[in-house]
Amino acid sequence: MLAGVSMADWKFWRFPMFHRRGRHVLVLYALATLALIAAQIGEPSHDWRTRIFVYAMTLVFLVLGFRGTLSLGAEARDLLAERLGVRYAGSLRTLIIVFGNVIIVLTALATISAPIQQLLLGGAVTGVIVGIAAQQALSNVFAGLVLLYTRPFSAGDRIRVRSGPLAGEIVGQVRDMGLTYVWLVCDDGELRIPNSQVLASAVGHLPN
Repeated sequence: MLAGVSMADWKFWRFPMFHRRGRHVLVLYALATLALIAAQIGEPSHDWRTRIFVYAMTLVFLVLGFRGTLSLGAEARDLLAERLGVRYAGSLRTLIIVFGNVIIVLTALATISAPIQQLLLGGAVTGVIVGIAAQQALSNVFAGLVLLYTRPFSAGDRIRVRSGPLAGEIVGQVRDMGLTYVWLVCDDGELRIPNSQVLASAVGHLPN
């Protein structure tokens, strides 16, 4: 309490980075931090003060960048939840966070002159191994992204899915669209179809 005013009344306690409407400001903070780092680096220097400053500002960039990516992902989820469904919007949020954080980390490594090529080479080899092991899961994820973009149907639609791998025709109402499966409610129960199978099938709408 100060001069009859409680601490809760002070506006600076509502700093925009903690406010929903100010989430995008975090991205501006991160970009400003990166610009400051770039302005201070110049040519490679062995001055320890410059190196400490660059490392410290890179750490600030990482913190603000990670926080900003989380905020952007949450904002995208909230904006698209009504249109895409909660689960699909949540999957999109996860993708934004993952790819955003990868870009932030690579940028930070480039800032401190880390051997990115060697790291990328090692990561590429690891990625190939993981990709082979998770080929089916990744195909469902990418098929889910295509379905998200093309929107051949939405939650609540009654559809007919027909293809050879599905052993004929499946009729049901779309309950949800996830990143790996489409959830149908059929006459004989619920059924989850992999996105890759749905993408490769003929899909038609039926009256609800």
